Amino acid sequence: MIAQTSLQAYDREGMNSLRTDVYNLIRECNMLSNRDIANILHREPSTISGRTNELMEGGFIVPWDTKKDPITGRKVQVWEAIA
Repeated sequence: MIAQTSLQAYDREGMNSLRTDVYNLIRECNMLSNRDIANILHREPSTISGRTNELMEGGFIVPWDTKKDPITGRKVQVWEAIA
């Protein structure tokens, strides 16, 4: 588990507001894919993918499960916050 001080340090080092919004949404909601997050935040899925990749590389979120995307019919990754 990542300490709260680590999260605060990461924030001070340039965690932009969209990244913060994505992280908070993943932390508050279950089973969200990049498309779900994009729809909620009124952004493109590709924009959200970049933020989820940054959060995963920073150790703040992990892939949790998959679910069927209602638009494409493909299995998509859903996220879980670990910090």
